[in-house]
Amino acid sequence: FSVATFAACTTPPVSSTGAAASQDSVKIADMPPPPQQKNLPLAEGLEMLQNIEQIDFCVPAPLTHFKIDEKAERERARFDFIQKNNAKNTLTVQGFFRSDDLSDEGYFKNYTEGMEEEGKVVTEKKFFKNTNCFYIKGYWSNSYNEKRFVETVWLRPDDLVKMIADISVSDTNSWNKRLPIMVSYDGVCR
Repeated sequence: FSVATFAACTTPPVSSTGAAASQDSVKIADMPPPPQQKNLPLAEGLEMLQNIEQIDFCVPAPLTHFKIDEKAERERARFDFIQKNNAKNTLTVQGFFRSDDLSDEGYFKNYTEGMEEEGKVVTEKKFFKNTNCFYIKGYWSNSYNEKRFVETVWLRPDDLVKMIADISVSDTNSWNKRLPIMVSYDGVCR
């Protein structure tokens, strides 16, 4: 059984900027460090999901649109959600221990290698230095007309938090609005 609380983290949203790069290159955005202010409101249906079991994390998630998937198998530091108005849209948030010696940029590069062999077509990938966070957007090669995926990963020295959204094409615009807010947080609760 997992413990989750909804809490306000102190790193507020900032706008993301970055130079355009080809699909195969790594995008690294240099955003200014966010000011330390408390309890700023989130937009786009985002709320802070906090985990205090095993791996401590605090990440923005669209919890106003999703509910806990009661049928999902329980794991420590993992939360499975289904969208309230479309059960085919799923969201998984999980914390993992890290045992690699890679830099955060190196982890990002390794993470994205081999995705196409798994059947994933990556349409956009971007790394944010100031929050040690990255996202990858794309679709499964066999479901181009129906589904998209968005993977967001927050990296820390000893652990990481991964959020995987499997969404319908019609929900893509909502996720495009949420991502700049989500990646402006570093996943650490303060």
